[in-house]
Amino acid sequence: MAERALKRSDEAAALDWIDRSTWLSGADAESDLLRARVYRRQGRMNDVADALRVAERHGARRTRIRDEQILAMAQSGQMRDAEPHLARLLMDPDADSIDVSRTFALGYIRTQRYEPAAKLLESWAADAPHDDEPRLIRGRLRLLQRNLNEADVWLRAALEIDPKNPETLLEMGHLMTSLNRQAEAATWYEQVLSHPRLGPEAAVGYASCLRSEGQSPRAAEVLREVLARHPDNVAMIRELGGLESELGRREEAIRLLERGAELAPYDAETRYLLAQAYRQAGRYDDARPHLEFHQQARLALTELNYLNDTLRTNPRDVTALARSGELMLQFAEPDEGVVRLLTALDVEPSNAVARRLLAEHYAAKAATDPSYRSLAEQFRLPAESP
Repeated sequence: MAERALKRSDEAAALDWIDRSTWLSGADAESDLLRARVYRRQGRMNDVADALRVAERHGARRTRIRDEQILAMAQSGQMRDAEPHLARLLMDPDADSIDVSRTFALGYIRTQRYEPAAKLLESWAADAPHDDEPRLIRGRLRLLQRNLNEADVWLRAALEIDPKNPETLLEMGHLMTSLNRQAEAATWYEQVLSHPRLGPEAAVGYASCLRSEGQSPRAAEVLREVLARHPDNVAMIRELGGLESELGRREEAIRLLERGAELAPYDAETRYLLAQAYRQAGRYDDARPHLEFHQQARLALTELNYLNDTLRTNPRDVTALARSGELMLQFAEPDEGVVRLLTALDVEPSNAVARRLLAEHYAAKAATDPSYRSLAEQFRLPAESP
């Protein structure tokens, strides 16, 4: 049952089934390895390492533990160490070739190596004519590359196989939004609003469509309904906070946006909306630091766009990788900044800038979670080691 849940990308249900099985029958190496796989799919790499240590104590073969470690490296973008194992893993009868293909494709995409990702997805799709997932990921990749016509072809091919897959329905909403076909986008987003994992993203897209059609009160209503189930989702908090301000509910807007800024202090848009709400309330001193951060972020994101263009041409430009990672740690999504810095180390393992930034990042996290201390030490430059 856990593997079925994982196949439909329901990682929470998969963990629930593993916990039930462990409670009923006791822990074993197979359940530990499956738990590590679920954690990997969730991006919880510290938990992956812990689960694999437990699996080893329960007698898991060392080769299987090593293969899961390789897949974790691939998913986190450490392709220099993972890529040499790809061909072997695809041919290994003990390995899950679908999981291998998915993981390496996502690793290539995260490190902006789009053509190897496309080739791997094409091979996977050819080998699995009744599997919608490689077509979905290929459509998502082309949407990321702004190749909207090809994205439409691949997403509709995925829908022909599974017309109810919520991830494909959501991507169709994003595609229609990119094509400025808001009414069509709304029909796709609406089908995903109740999904336990994708609902928040669908709600933000749906609300944006409603706002574009002059239905701001209805958009706010939808966001409130979904936010009640996902109270810490920053994207929804930001969207609803902006709407509440637009609708004249200033104090509610401030309450929401303060919460958003607390959850994601690097989110420049949330902080700008909060500054605007403060200014509308006459709280100019409260607004000032958020406006200053937003101005810094605008400059940083302009530079980041330039660096992304550079990396599309030369994905192994280590200077661009390290600098873009630094900017993303401060002004974008920190986890993606970590991926950029790890990719820089894939290209140049001794790169001092990337190592310093990773050591500082994990040292800051270790202040509240000691499990990150070993990562901080791993990346610390030799001269800095105690």
